[in-house]
Amino acid sequence: SDHALSLLGARDLGQVLDTNFVERLRGDTVAATWSEFVTRVTQSGSASAESELEEFGGSRRAVTLQGVALQDHPDGMPSLLVTVRDISSARRLEASLEEEEGLRRSLQSALSDATATVETLRNNLVALATERKELQTALDTVLVQRPQIAQSVEQLRGALTAIMEAAATARQPKDKDAK
Repeated sequence: SDHALSLLGARDLGQVLDTNFVERLRGDTVAATWSEFVTRVTQSGSASAESELEEFGGSRRAVTLQGVALQDHPDGMPSLLVTVRDISSARRLEASLEEEEGLRRSLQSALSDATATVETLRNNLVALATERKELQTALDTVLVQRPQIAQSVEQLRGALTAIMEAAATARQPKDKDAK
């Protein structure tokens, strides 16, 4: 059928006729998978398995094998009817969904971190606003008291001058008393 040719990546039926289908299956455990698949089909009447199928061009695609045991085959040999379904689109979709889920989790984590950072910044802004108010109050107090401070400085300067003059006078020899 055209579907089978497409599945194998074949140009025409002649390319497929001498091909052993099992030899087109790929993967780490193809022999074991095929052997187990055949055993399960013959013992239970039907089974399925997943594998990779290599196209004639070398590309691989994920496939599901569905098998049914054929009873009373005319040649007397145990036989199977196997259908192969291309699931590579589903695998790509699953991988894409897993990637999107990983991105969603990363974004959710980043959003949580950003929210925590915003909350920390908000708390810092509140603390800075409080500190700013306290500094403004202190500055206003200094500005209000500035004239008083200037007056006190002048009074201290005058007192210091008077003390220094008194000390200088006390150090001078008294000529009147000495004579």
